[in-house]
Amino acid sequence: MNHKQPDENSRLSFEQTCEMARYYGNLRFAMFTVFTAILGGLVAVELGEVGPLPDGPKVFWFRLASVVLTSLFTLAEWRVADLVVFYQEEAARFAGQFEVLRLPLPPRHFTWSWLARAIMIAPFVLAVLFWIVSLVLWPTQKITS
Repeated sequence: MNHKQPDENSRLSFEQTCEMARYYGNLRFAMFTVFTAILGGLVAVELGEVGPLPDGPKVFWFRLASVVLTSLFTLAEWRVADLVVFYQEEAARFAGQFEVLRLPLPPRHFTWSWLARAIMIAPFVLAVLFWIVSLVLWPTQKITS
């Protein structure tokens, strides 16, 4: 391990990299909260709790829009997960340059980073599947309470 002392720019870069990892980690949960609220509203419409949608194209477009919106949230969650891992690994690279700047990765980081990503994305994927099934099986069936 290299024992040289970091200059001010290296120290600031390390701090900002750690801050970005933290930021994206927090953003994941903020996005999930927003998605849960939106999904709750969409499901309430689907179950007829908000009021019925008439048969035909309006139901189809509602379900199609739900698939698209949920898919976009899924992609955004995947991207944020990539950024969390990227900044964690970037901060860990500083350990190779400067002993005093460390953010060590846990053992089996690669495996756990993929497992965490799968866990975080699972609710989004399940919601996409729900909307696809609704769209395929009942594309224009009336939504009633």
